[in-house]
Amino acid sequence: MAAVDASVSNNERRRAEMLTRVKGLEELAALDRMSQDSDYVALFFTWTAPQQYHAWLETGRRNRKWNGASPRETQHYFTRTFKNFSTALTRRDIHIFGMHITESHHDGTPHWHGILFVRREQESTLRDVFEMYA
Repeated sequence: MAAVDASVSNNERRRAEMLTRVKGLEELAALDRMSQDSDYVALFFTWTAPQQYHAWLETGRRNRKWNGASPRETQHYFTRTFKNFSTALTRRDIHIFGMHITESHHDGTPHWHGILFVRREQESTLRDVFEMYA
């Protein structure tokens, strides 16, 4: 059990490590001096897969709309969708940086929590594009 407590399987430790990474990203955003107006904002997000990726409903009943996807296949859905999201941002000359972590829902289906940094003047466009893919 000591090995689990010392690893990222320990929820408190995982949270502390994530907050450390977020703090590092915030410092990176503050240090970016490519231009005088390099003013970044941080946007937190939670990204959940569509209903058909969930085997069970929150009520404990089987989801009749489930497509049979495994957690690995659902994670692939996220990476593919995020790649398309990133491509859409690049086409709009919006460059982001950030991080995400993957957690499981009650039924084992993964979902993402993350933080994205973007220039303040591009925040609205980033939100619009994110909503197109989320």
